[in-house]
Amino acid sequence: MPSTSLRVGTARVDITPPAGTQVAGGIGARRIAEFALDPLYVRANVFELGGRKLTIVVFDATIITLPITQAVRAAAAEMGFAPDAVMVQATQTHTAPGLGQFMLDDAFMPFPAEFDFIRGNDPTFDQIAVRGAVNALRQANTSLHPVKLGIGSGYEGRLAFNRRGITKDGCAVMPWYGSGGPLGPTHVKYAEGPMDPEVGVLAARSNDMKLRSVLIHYTCHPVWLFPRPVISADWCGATCDEVERLGGMASFGGMATVLNGCCGDVHPWPFYQPDFTFDHLSMGRELCKMSRRVIESMSFHDPDVLDWKVQRIHLPVRPVEAEKLAAAEKILREQPTPVLAANGRGVSGEWMRAASTYSVHLLHQRSPRFEYEVQVLRLGDAVIVGMPGEPFAIGGLRVKMASPAKLTITAHMTTQYVGYLPTREAIPHGGHEVDTSYWAKFQPEALDLVVDAAGRLIQSMFQ
Repeated sequence: MPSTSLRVGTARVDITPPAGTQVAGGIGARRIAEFALDPLYVRANVFELGGRKLTIVVFDATIITLPITQAVRAAAAEMGFAPDAVMVQATQTHTAPGLGQFMLDDAFMPFPAEFDFIRGNDPTFDQIAVRGAVNALRQANTSLHPVKLGIGSGYEGRLAFNRRGITKDGCAVMPWYGSGGPLGPTHVKYAEGPMDPEVGVLAARSNDMKLRSVLIHYTCHPVWLFPRPVISADWCGATCDEVERLGGMASFGGMATVLNGCCGDVHPWPFYQPDFTFDHLSMGRELCKMSRRVIESMSFHDPDVLDWKVQRIHLPVRPVEAEKLAAAEKILREQPTPVLAANGRGVSGEWMRAASTYSVHLLHQRSPRFEYEVQVLRLGDAVIVGMPGEPFAIGGLRVKMASPAKLTITAHMTTQYVGYLPTREAIPHGGHEVDTSYWAKFQPEALDLVVDAAGRLIQSMFQ
């Protein structure tokens, strides 16, 4: 007979790749993993109530693509999960491989296998990660404990910063850490948008007073260690390690999981502070402190709702500007296959930009409308909103403002990689996140369409 109280099961599996694996996070870069600073994991949280169950599967990886999600959902279906009740996310650490090809369109011309790295993934890691996810999900699904649920949030505004600096001429730049010398980046007049300071926490406590699962939500690109050729889960992994170590959860089968938010334009680098400490471990400690404060203030209850909904909307793909397309085609005619740079660290930036531009053209020719999945999981008075790709922070904030839930967690980089989702206002400023490329391929209204769909979906779950 189905349980009338909430049950949770958790498991994590080590998916640290071997030395020699291609590390993602760069564009056209050949980054070979030399050693691991800390392990990569795939974490599975299973929640079950009244015979209904949902799961959240989170990879320490740069990117998640649709074939990977489909593989995880197919395995979950064999365990009794509805596909729409399975959320798959990548934390987006830039010191890990990607999962699946994502840097160029699938229809882009073939080229020698030695250049497969420019598509963004390492097939060996794909296999390791999917096997690990299925194993973690199976373990979590067979280790369910009765729990009560606590939700809450605190605020930490010192760890993340909007990375789009606007110069006096109105152009967006991404000030690199330490840029500008001792006076800071004096060419940057202001940050274009906000960051999201919320540290959201959803905790499941069993009757023996042990925390079985803690979901921690914060919003920031995990790029502390980029572009070093190392393996690390960055601040997301450091936060989980700190919570489990100080919370004593690991000894009792508990697990911490970070759900990274809409951080398309948010970095951990305070570029106005030229002498700041460069340390992902410190960020993990600070987020752990806040998470513990939130947990200590919680009341735990029996939730009466476990639900999920998915809406698939269609985002308009940009037609590539005629002049830009002509320039890309000229480069690709003169150099149809990439050439490795003399230092062996990647391919020509000019060639990679041309290939990326032409990939958008191929996508638009095939279909000017791109299917995008908005996913909402509800656990009592909390919702977790899956938003594929890299929405700008204001998109996540708008979803939270429109939500009637007591706790709204936005999870970016779910289901499949789709590139950036900038605001309309950001487009005229230009910059990496908005200039037409395979990682910036939608029309200006795309983020509005996603935010509106998420708001409607959440509202429908509270009627």
